[in-house]
Amino acid sequence: ISFALSCSHSFCSECWLQHIQKKTSSNRPLYGELDNGCTSVLTIESASNLLSPESALVYQQFLESSFAIERKLLCPSCDKALPATSSRSIVCECGTVVCSGCSSPDHRPVPCSVYAEYTAVKEGRDATSDNDLWFPLLKDLSKCPKCGTYAVKDG
Repeated sequence: ISFALSCSHSFCSECWLQHIQKKTSSNRPLYGELDNGCTSVLTIESASNLLSPESALVYQQFLESSFAIERKLLCPSCDKALPATSSRSIVCECGTVVCSGCSSPDHRPVPCSVYAEYTAVKEGRDATSDNDLWFPLLKDLSKCPKCGTYAVKDG
């Protein structure tokens, strides 16, 4: 039985299964590389046509993890891969709230670049800033002990 991705590259199911096993065991993202140069991704939906339900679940976790690692989107507390989201914040399984833009602890409403500079200054590293207007606000920020979101100190 032959199987093809959306790119129309068609190979036998056994070759696909071997390819999936090889890539998941080497912890590398799975593209349609059975045909050199193909950049189509074997989606979870496509993989479920080839794999058992249990193997498809393992593949889904692998795919989510490999893309998160490729994007370097890991929880700073537990190093788990974080899911892709359009939200500014991601809540990890461990409870840590993380910025989806830079993988730092959530720092809303401050932009990632300003937060990085603020962190550098706070840690005593030299930072060149185009964002000097933010620093008076940043020096008054404190982290909410309940939810971890940064807020301006009041009083």
